[in-house]
Amino acid sequence: VQEARISEVGAIQQNKFLATWKQPWHAIWGRPPAPPKNKFKMPAKRAAGKTTYGGVGILARKSIPLIPIGGDSQAAQALHESTRWVSSAIPLSTHGALSRRFLHICSFYGVVNRRNDARHTQNERLLKRLFEYGTKLGQQPVLLCLDSNTTVHASLVLSQALTSKNWIDFGSYFTTNNPECTFSSAAQ
Repeated sequence: VQEARISEVGAIQQNKFLATWKQPWHAIWGRPPAPPKNKFKMPAKRAAGKTTYGGVGILARKSIPLIPIGGDSQAAQALHESTRWVSSAIPLSTHGALSRRFLHICSFYGVVNRRNDARHTQNERLLKRLFEYGTKLGQQPVLLCLDSNTTVHASLVLSQALTSKNWIDFGSYFTTNNPECTFSSAAQ
């Protein structure tokens, strides 16, 4: 889940809601964004559990063990502080050698930006940290689920990652043409 717009209170509410489903689900939420402020730098009035932007989560059926991970490296800490990233692991088996190997899942929501502004630079730095983190997980499968808020052509980090052949853009296999951008393309 990207751009969940969920606060700490909202995460608790959502977890309770997901647990009540006929087939219960659970979630791991990233660090919530700071509470919004109004033009006077005072806390803005929002519906309970809501915030202005960002926020990410990973959801799964309760029968699938989601293990929160990622806080053990500088890249993970920088991503966590951004409020735009969360990471989890699912054991590949319940016993034997595969129980010590994991499917790693990262959810990342990029900074909305235009090609050559400060936000673009911030987004590129976060994307670099994301691929750095994923690479350090070693010889285990890693899914990077992201809305990068940029294109491969506009992002040096994305294009380098994909040309390295260490990463595959699965989204490109599910369309015969370029998918629609999910970000504002007004200044491109």
